[in-house]
This record gives sequence, structure tokens and C-alpha cells, in this order.
Amino acid sequence: MKIKLINVSLVALAAVLVAAALPAAPVQAANMAAVTAFQATCTSFSVDVTVTGMTNDQAGFDRFRYQVTDALGNVLYAEDSARQVNATERSLVIGLPYQGGAAPQADPVRLSIIDLDMLGRPVSAQQVAVANGACLSTRARETSLAKLLTTGVVGALNAETTLFTAPNGDALDIRVEKGREFTAVYRSVDNAWVALYVGGENLVWVPARSIDVNLGSLNVQPQRIDQSQQVTGAVLPGFPVSTARARFRVNFRLGPSIFAQRIGSIPWRAEVPVYGRSFDGEWLLIEYNGLGGWVAARYFTLIEVPLSRLPIVG
Repeated sequence: MKIKLINVSLVALAAVLVAAALPAAPVQAANMAAVTAFQATCTSFSVDVTVTGMTNDQAGFDRFRYQVTDALGNVLYAEDSARQVNATERSLVIGLPYQGGAAPQADPVRLSIIDLDMLGRPVSAQQVAVANGACLSTRARETSLAKLLTTGVVGALNAETTLFTAPNGDALDIRVEKGREFTAVYRSVDNAWVALYVGGENLVWVPARSIDVNLGSLNVQPQRIDQSQQVTGAVLPGFPVSTARARFRVNFRLGPSIFAQRIGSIPWRAEVPVYGRSFDGEWLLIEYNGLGGWVAARYFTLIEVPLSRLPIVG
């Protein structure tokens, strides 16, 4: 469906919203991954990416990582996932925020798809795409977000409406009259808000009650790039070498990083077998409910073997 743009003060909109980014630079796709489009602002990014499972890292799955960095190497976003060998999945996300309130400090912003080994360690970058954040440069650039929005659900406003930066977010100093048509892209989890594309490089939000659109035809805005969730747990080398007791309820992750995918939680006072530690000693590789995974060492009490004597396994 062709996107419909509005004619209301795009100049004013550009002054309020974060402005454009360059389209992704053409890069020869590796066998594992291909990036069709990549766009970055100073608060979020959008990407159309396809990943194919190539190597059997564990139980027929190929591990990989999406990582967004700026030119200084600052990590803005990281997400670990896995793809079944020979399976191909496409992911299209619009306006995904950087993690922890991060913002790029220098152009260009890079999206890398990184192949991981069986223990979740980086092997090689399979694909890299770049874009320039508008807040870092005054160079003229081509609008690129529209290239990611080839389809959508068109709805008309049923009342004069203020535009918002996010669900329950800040109101923009822009009101749009009744009857205007927009392309709706996402809905909020509670169905109270709808994300619209109105031009420029950002989505805006309006209360769902203010637009005539079929909410059932819209997806909830994703919180991650890969929606397939094809993750089986970390590989456990050999036999456990110690036991640890949880001192709190602790997140259980696929890799030794706060950015690694959460695959569960360990309850308070649970005792779990330990297989080793990360190189920096901040993470333990454990087993819980038949899955291998990583937990923060500071939240556990080691019972038989001290942290310094655990083998380094990641």
C-alpha cells in the first residue's frame, strides 16, 4: 500500500523531531546476513535485515549478534540470538531505541551482524551497514526511513490531535486537524496508542481513540530486532566444577553480558551447578532447568570452589 504523507508544516516537524540519516551504504552481503536498509537517528534506529543459519553451534542452531556502535566504538545496542541451520528469517523494525539511553557521539553509526561461536564469543562480522545521525552533521542527506515503510495501514484522524514522541511521552508543539490521513505502523501493548509515519525520520504517536484504524491489523512495536526467539541456551563444556547459591532472584542470560538475551531467571536461594567463569570473572556459566546460561557472579555464593579457581570458559 502506498504511503500517504501529510502536507502540514514539515518544516516545523523537522525542527521538533530528530532529523534525517543517510541510507545504508551498499555492502556486499555475506552468506549469513543481508541488510536491505539501515537508518539511524540520535535516539533510535530502523533496519530491514535477513539472517540465515549457517553453522551448527549447538543443537542445530547458529548463534549471532546484532550490534550497533558509533564511530568511537561506543555500543549503542546489542542483541544475541540464534537461527536454525538452513532457516532464513527477515526482521523489520522501525524506531527501536538505543539501550540504556545511549546516543551516538560520532558518525557513522554502524550496524554489524556478528557470527558467534558455540560459547557465544564473537568470531567475525558477517555484514556491516552504516548511516549518519542527523544530530552529528549538517550535511544534506536523503530521507531514508520512508524506504523502510513500503506498506502500512492508512487511517484518518477523527479529531484535531496533538502528536507525541512516544506512548505517554512528551507532546510535540504540533496539532493536526481532523480528517488527515496517516500511515499507522505500530500500536502500544495496551492498544491505547498508535505510531504514525508523517514524514521525516521518526515515528510519532497519537492516542488510539483519535484515529480511525483497525488496531488488530497493527503489530505491537518490537522491543528487539529478532522476533523468532530461536535460542536454545548456552553450551555447557564438560562437567560442573562447583555449585553456587543465588542470593537474589537473578536474570539468566544466553551470554556473559547484560546485552545478551534473557532466557529466564534463577530464584532466590536456588543452588545451581557451575561450569566456569568469564575471563573478567564477572559472569558464571551455570545450568538451570536443563538449560545452560550465564549469571552475574556477584549475585551468587560459590560453595565448593572459589571464583579465582574456576576455569575460564567465556
